[in-house]
Amino acid sequence: MMATERNYRFYISREKAKRSFLGIKSTVTAEDAKVSDLIEMVSLAIEEEVAVVFYPVTKTKYFDHPDPDNILKFDEWLISVDTFTTQNTEVAVTSGQYYLMQGGSYQGPPYDRIVMKTDSTRPNLLYSGTLQQANALTGKWGWRDEYGATGATVLNDPSLAIDGTSLTVLTGKLETHQMLLIGDEQVYVSSISAGDPNDTVTIARAQNGTTAAIHLKDVVVYRQLAPFDIEELCGILTSRLFHRGTTAWADRTGTPESGLTYVKAMVAEAVHIVEKYGPPRSYV
Repeated sequence: MMATERNYRFYISREKAKRSFLGIKSTVTAEDAKVSDLIEMVSLAIEEEVAVVFYPVTKTKYFDHPDPDNILKFDEWLISVDTFTTQNTEVAVTSGQYYLMQGGSYQGPPYDRIVMKTDSTRPNLLYSGTLQQANALTGKWGWRDEYGATGATVLNDPSLAIDGTSLTVLTGKLETHQMLLIGDEQVYVSSISAGDPNDTVTIARAQNGTTAAIHLKDVVVYRQLAPFDIEELCGILTSRLFHRGTTAWADRTGTPESGLTYVKAMVAEAVHIVEKYGPPRSYV
């Protein structure tokens, strides 16, 4: 089996999980490895449960010729298109020849289909040649491409090298397990060595199908954002697993005198969040 380079998608930082859900002070690091393992497990479980990735992933997907021949439906959400080819990938389709849609509406992202325009200039997705994998679409796949400010810039002088795994930023600007966006490259924060005035951040490069690049000093560092409720769900589930682990995985905690709290079943808030998301329903 061919090995593939790992991509990391953690939907809450370790620092936020500790301060907002676990009540662990930032100076207490004894449980950091455990918390990280739980966040990773929960993040993967959320993706598998809803069949949705919440950070944009750049990749090429291949599709057989559809029926009807003017609609190409997706098995996962599409954010944006880089290139689209048809007729055994020989004919380029331009953005002016199709609409991106979500269900039957001209809305999105995310999108679940491409609908070819009905004028005579559009390529026909139905082709007399090989029907299998005849359409190729390269773009960003996932729920949304949203990012926010961190207040950090690249302080590596003169640049963060293309193969560099140590990022220098002002102290306190980044957190462990964040997915950063520097230029067009996604970068994962695996650990942070605190300093004054700068932190040294160990990173994994070229995440989620992006390409490693040289990033000059003073380039702004953003972070990719998952939906707020997914981040909260990740914190909720991490907390529940953490506290169950401290009670030998009992189904309830507390005492009859002080009250019992049941911790095995998923809380209603988590169920509600999970039910909001899912893969495109129209794909056949």
